[in-house]
Amino acid sequence: MKKFSLLVFCLLSTVFLIVSCGGHHDTLTSTARTTETAVTSTNAAQRISVATTAVQTTAVVTAQTTAGTLQLIDGEKPVFQVVSSLDLFKNSFFNKKIDDFCLAFRDIGVTIPTYTYDQGRKMTYEILIGKTNRDVKLPELDALEWVVMVQGTKVILYSETDYGLLDAIEYFTKTHLNGCDGELTLPTNLYKVGRYDPLQSIEHGKTYAEMASEVWDAFNAEFWDKTHVTGIGFWESAEVMEIYADAYELTRDETIKEKLLAYADHFVRANKRDWLWKIHNDSPMWASIAFCRITLLTGERKYYEIAKENFDAVYARSYDKTLGGGLWWDIDKTTKDACVNGPAAIAACYIAEISGDDSYYEKAKDLMAWMFDTLFDKNTGDVYGRYDLNDGIQGRSSTYNHGTFIGACTLLYQHYQDEIYLTYAKKAVSCALIRLPESGFGVLDNNENRDGAMIGFKGIFARWARYYIVETGDMNLFVFLQHNADVAYGNRNENGLIWTDWHIKTPTDPVAEKHNAFSMSTAVSLLINCQMWK
Repeated sequence: MKKFSLLVFCLLSTVFLIVSCGGHHDTLTSTARTTETAVTSTNAAQRISVATTAVQTTAVVTAQTTAGTLQLIDGEKPVFQVVSSLDLFKNSFFNKKIDDFCLAFRDIGVTIPTYTYDQGRKMTYEILIGKTNRDVKLPELDALEWVVMVQGTKVILYSETDYGLLDAIEYFTKTHLNGCDGELTLPTNLYKVGRYDPLQSIEHGKTYAEMASEVWDAFNAEFWDKTHVTGIGFWESAEVMEIYADAYELTRDETIKEKLLAYADHFVRANKRDWLWKIHNDSPMWASIAFCRITLLTGERKYYEIAKENFDAVYARSYDKTLGGGLWWDIDKTTKDACVNGPAAIAACYIAEISGDDSYYEKAKDLMAWMFDTLFDKNTGDVYGRYDLNDGIQGRSSTYNHGTFIGACTLLYQHYQDEIYLTYAKKAVSCALIRLPESGFGVLDNNENRDGAMIGFKGIFARWARYYIVETGDMNLFVFLQHNADVAYGNRNENGLIWTDWHIKTPTDPVAEKHNAFSMSTAVSLLINCQMWK
């Protein structure tokens, strides 16, 4: 693995942002660039009264989602329109953000024709999206810029990118729609150019680094006990340990490094050096990943040695050619699961990097080839849970299996430079953005809240999504993570803690296992990994 520095990656080869982060305290801090915007407004503010009863229309609009072009076929010319050249409709997250915007208009009585798209699927959003009715001159914008224009009673929000458009929506909603009660007050003429700032949350008025520091401090105040996080078991501790590795990778804060090393040493004392007593083969693989990362980040080789010993032993007892290859999930050998093969591929890549022994890359390559052929749908991007000897393929897509699949593909691409790994990773990402936000809020699966294992899955997805973003510059995924971070942060409780149901307010009183450290760790991982850093 590369020794990551805090370098913001190039976005569409146009704008470079440099993030410098350092730590003197046990907090997650970074220096954010102040975004420059230009605002020009003429004439006095005009009050636009809006009828409280929605006007019924029969307008229909057809959309070509590839080109992102919409044309009005019938009905009134809309007063309000969002102008975009992009395929927002392909992504349920962007649909939700646009829907929120439409509802804000609906709340103050503004009605815009409905439309259909994508083979006649009816949408009820009361806003028109697309390059339509462009009888005003739109500016030349770079990839990060957006513009909000008002000309009389016409409002146009425009950007060349999805994330720029969403930033414009956030700005317009916060500045002009919030607090409206049946009337909308705008300048007669307004021309505001803004710039999407990947470091700043418009919704909360803070940098994501500041938000991460708050939830990090709250988590440690609640769960850190001198050498470790309390109240969780073997594999949960391995995953929470990785969050401490994430935090140290971000800040290089010596206090966090001390906690990370103390945690690893406690883990060995509590679980011994030999982890073969775990009957489930995935558990040692998760811990091997954490221990390899600690060596890569700190140079302390003893953790790698423990990781390699356990990887080799578990691989030897669980790999065979039944079902074409892959690792068995447990010692009973009845299922071969994504939750062991994906993490094992990641661990193998790290062992190869540290040792220089490319045979471990070959092991990782072989494990993922088995995954591609057995548990991955190359058409939909689904990553299924397991292959059962009796029942065949079982298990729906889940955040942690998607996460490790994406992570393993990214690491293998970095070594082999074979585009197939990014192709499959991209498929899995696209599937994740559509299937995993089952809450309907554009937020990762709220159904992963039922037991002590599932409640920590989402933090794993956030980590490996960040690795993929850094490698590919996938801004749709990046903005999706930040949207999740905004929602989760807004639902923290009075102690600053955020449970695994990110889209629901975290109660102060404990609710079964949803309030243990594993559940509360997911949002910590999210806030750390949604920042633009390497």
